[in-house]
Amino acid sequence: MERDSINPEIRDMFKELGIIESYGTGVGEAKRACADNGNMCLRYKIFDENANITSVVIPCNTKYCELTKQKLRTEGQKLRTQMIIRNSKYSKRIKDNLDKICVAYQESIFGPKEIIELLGISPNTATSYLVKFIELGLVDKVEGAGQSKYRFKM
Repeated sequence: MERDSINPEIRDMFKELGIIESYGTGVGEAKRACADNGNMCLRYKIFDENANITSVVIPCNTKYCELTKQKLRTEGQKLRTQMIIRNSKYSKRIKDNLDKICVAYQESIFGPKEIIELLGISPNTATSYLVKFIELGLVDKVEGAGQSKYRFKM
């Protein structure tokens, strides 16, 4: 059965790419997927009865929304940290090393030992990088995790 499509070229391209299995099955599959993962039911957006449009709203699963919000907060914090480093007074080499430390330890506890291993630098230089992070307000000292242990602010 041939279905009416606003854009048959896109419909056919999606079919050939395997994005859709067959024409006209998407809403049923979406309803089953929502039921399987605990989503609320699909809602249909109502248009003027003369409009030749159907719109389906798929509400976001609460757990997925929370995970997405947390991921966005983490990504936002990473970008904020990188921006502060890039706008600092330090040389390009130091900024690049600060960035490397951020990427490696953004979500974990670290100290001079980890910085030494990561960058292959002396203990004094590793300590100077920690001081720079403290001056920029990017890290908090972690109590009870050992001597000189820090975590990036979230």
